[in-house]
Amino acid sequence: MTVSILLFALSSIMYNYYMGENAVHFLVGKNSKLPILLLRLTVIAILFLGAAAPAATAVFFFADPLMGVLALANLLALIMLFPRAKRLLDDFASQLKAGVKQPVFDAQQYEKLDIDLAAWGKDAMDNSNK
Repeated sequence: MTVSILLFALSSIMYNYYMGENAVHFLVGKNSKLPILLLRLTVIAILFLGAAAPAATAVFFFADPLMGVLALANLLALIMLFPRAKRLLDDFASQLKAGVKQPVFDAQQYEKLDIDLAAWGKDAMDNSNK
């Protein structure tokens, strides 16, 4: 059981750090050396504090408010993405109502949404060049 908990904790820390570093790269761009260094120092400090805390309750008192902040950030992102998602879901529903058995996403119809056509494959790229 101890090994399982250790592996779970280690993999969770590594995954969360990976996600944080990707977010910093996305937000800052090419000039991300200093922010990445600050992120690494912060993670090391938090890990040290969590390991040196005299009781597990201290860790939870610190973690719970941070989870609330994370939830608020995610809710804000969902609110900002709702109009795009609504438009795409309406297109999906209209294709189903029209009798299409397997609705198809056409990225060309949504140029204003700034969709990365490369993510949709060669066909989407070829159609954009026409």
